Formats: sequence, structure tokens, C-alpha cells
Amino acid sequence: FKSIHPTLLTSPHRTSPHLASPRLASQEVFRQAFFETRQTCSACGGRGYSQPVCTSCNGVGLVWDTKEVVVNIPAGVEDGISLRVRDKGDAGRNGGPRGHLYVKIQVKGHPHFKRNGADVHINVPISVTQAILGGTTKVPLLHGVETIQIPHGTQPGDRMTLRQRGIKRLNSDSHGKQFVHFKIDIPKKLTQKQQEILEEFAKECGEVLHAKEDEAKAKAAASSGTTFSLYQAAKDALFGAEEEKEKKQNDSA
Repeated sequence: FKSIHPTLLTSPHRTSPHLASPRLASQEVFRQAFFETRQTCSACGGRGYSQPVCTSCNGVGLVWDTKEVVVNIPAGVEDGISLRVRDKGDAGRNGGPRGHLYVKIQVKGHPHFKRNGADVHINVPISVTQAILGGTTKVPLLHGVETIQIPHGTQPGDRMTLRQRGIKRLNSDSHGKQFVHFKIDIPKKLTQKQQEILEEFAKECGEVLHAKEDEAKAKAAASSGTTFSLYQAAKDALFGAEEEKEKKQNDSA
């Protein structure tokens, strides 16, 4: 929401002014801009003729001039809004009143924040353990940093709303919201200990992983020429213990 550039609308022959260093659009700022405007010819007083014909304006009554204007940009402006600067346009004919200067606002995007009206959105990465167990993390704001509490059991795509942390609304004292979108960062590499802990966690959750026993069965099946499937391995793991128990009961009977 930085770098606000005005474009002159008073004439198709105007050159666009260049502004000073940018600031956030949620603050009231002032900009200085250079542009060309026409002033009343001092030689003929705007009549366009003298004795002989005015050579300063060639009979037009107006001459080109460059001026510097300070433009007040209010907080909360959005892209495409035009601001009117009174009495800063072309000079009037025959000494008449000046016109107005219209400045069209172009709001530059931000690399991290996404704007939607007065609301802003930001993606915040968290670890797997933070998502499961909860914790705290620091979140960048438009004006500073805030520490937030991550709820335990946070799912991918969950978001948190920070009220009054967005952009100041135009001609209002209120601010929009900031939406924090949690992105769970999955590690690509694990240490041996981390892998063992996660495998133990999977067992506690009843999850079936590619166990070493399955690999051994697959190799044995391949060497004997028999067919081995993951479905059969899962079936053996789930029902094998129960069948063994029934067999023992029959033998004892």
C-alpha cells in the first residue's frame, strides 16, 4: 500500500508528476508534485493580442508554466480514487478563474499483505507441533508486530481475525480487520530420532505405515513367485491375531 502516484487529468498534454518516497495508504500523507499548467499571459493580460500581436503566447492568451503542488492524501484511499485540488488547474480565459487539478491515485501492492477494502490478509507459517499442540507466534502488522496464541488442533487453512488491525477507513476513525491465515510448514528432512518419534505417534493413532514386516513379506513373495499385495498385508495385520486366538481355543478344546 505504498508508492502513491498521481496522474494529471486536466489535459492530455500534461506530463505525470513524480512523487516523493512512499508511505502506507492508511496514514494521512502529503505529496509534492511537479506539473505543467497554463498561466495568464503577463504580456497581453490574457487578451491574446497587443500592439502588435503578443509574441509570448502567440495570441492564445495563455502560456505554459511548471509548478510544484502539495497534495494531501487522506488515510484509507483506494486504488482509482481521484482527488480534486481546487484552483490548481489551467488559468481561465480573459482573466477568468482557474480550473481544478485532478489527481488519480494508484496504490502499489505489498509483498506480504493482501488488501480487500479496509481489511488485510497475511499468511503466517507455523510448525506441525504448533498446529497440534498450540503455541505462540509473532505476526507482522501494518504498524508493528503482535504475538498471537495458536489454538491447539489448528488445521491447514484456518484463520484468526485481529480486529481494528486493518487499514483506516476513509473519512472514519475505525479500522478494518487483519486476517491471519495459518500455513502448516511440513519438514522435508527428519533426524533419526524425529522419525522414530513420529512413527511411535502413528502407532498410537492406529495408523498403518510401511512396516518392515511388510517389506520382508514382499521380498519373500517375490522370491517364491507368489503374489503379494498391500491389501493382504493389511488384512493379515488386522485379522491375523484374531484367527490365531480362535485356533488356540479350538486346539485346547
